[in-house]
Amino acid sequence: MNINEIKLEIIRLILKVEDETTLLAIRKILENKFNTSDHTLPLVEEPTEKIVSEIENKIIAFDTDGKPLNLLDYNKKIEEGLEDIKNNRVISQEKLEQEIESWYNE
Repeated sequence: MNINEIKLEIIRLILKVEDETTLLAIRKILENKFNTSDHTLPLVEEPTEKIVSEIENKIIAFDTDGKPLNLLDYNKKIEEGLEDIKNNRVISQEKLEQEIESWYNE
């Protein structure tokens, strides 16, 4: 992946973010990068790392089995679902309803 592809991927990911705290953390990381010429300083400050960690580990949803999902797990499930659609690993609602109906007839 070249530098421009990486930039486009980052932009694509940022556009998916709906959480203000996450966007502020990203902005802080970039500000730290461009506001210092001393490359011996860490790119990310401790508070920003803590904010990002808290965001990533916060429970935001539950799967169909009731397992809690944090932001990373949730996004992974979305990507898996999109991949399933892309690879035609889906079932129509009509076929699903027929399958459920067959369970009652067993």
